[in-house]
Amino acid sequence: MKLFSRVPASIFKISEDEAVYHIRTHQNLVKTPALKLIDLFSGAGGLTLGFTNRMGHCFESAWANDFNQYAANTYNANFGSHCTV
Repeated sequence: MKLFSRVPASIFKISEDEAVYHIRTHQNLVKTPALKLIDLFSGAGGLTLGFTNRMGHCFESAWANDFNQYAANTYNANFGSHCTV
């Protein structure tokens, strides 16, 4: 299986879920350029969080908006100041 070809042999003593976690956290995957993400009506950024590197994806939030100032402030605190109201 190609997914595990870059993993050290010692990792096969653990479960598949743990192996995937190890791959994602130790950056053994091939580096891909971050894809830009635009988040419309972002709220506090829950959907954006799901697409970020923290969850194993290679998306980077480029712009976001929301109509609620408090939600935009929370989003900006968590992901950088690019959420507009």
